[in-house]
Parts: sequence; C-alpha cells; structure tokens
Amino acid sequence: MKNETPKKAVARLKKEATRGELAQLCEAAELNKGLDGFSISGSKAKLAEITKLTAKLSESESEIVRETARRIQSQSKKKSREGLFGDGMFLMD
Repeated sequence: MKNETPKKAVARLKKEATRGELAQLCEAAELNKGLDGFSISGSKAKLAEITKLTAKLSESESEIVRETARRIQSQSKKKSREGLFGDGMFLMD
C-alpha cells in the first residue's frame, strides 16, 4: 500500500470495498471538502458527521478501507481545528 500510485489505490479500493462502504467514504470525503472554517460550531458539526460515517469503516477488515477511513478522519480533525485564517482562527462563533 505504501508504494501504490493513487490510481492503483483507488482501483483497489473500488475492488475491495462494498457499495455501502464506498458511499460512506465518498460522503465523508465530500463533507471533509466542505470544512471551510467559517464557524467553530459548523466545523464541529461536520466533524461529528464525518466521524459517525467513518467510525465503523476505520475498524474494517480490509486494509485499504480501514486506512482510507482513518486518513479522512485525521484530515478532517486537522481541517476542523485550522479555521478560516489558520492557527485556529474562525470567522464566527
């Protein structure tokens, strides 16, 4: 998995994950993109949704599903704490 190109990793994910798992990962990734840092409460709410979507997937037997879910969680936590202006500075709340 470490030396896989992104294209090969996506192909492997599509092969190993169920439709439901893929749908949850895609939804979590979309929510992650939407973490804009305008408000603390908005970021916390989206982070909670992402965590809820990826919680079971992060314990999956499939390595690629598990690692993808954990990576989305990690990036979401980082983005939700960053804020709009960086260093935890938000526009509102």
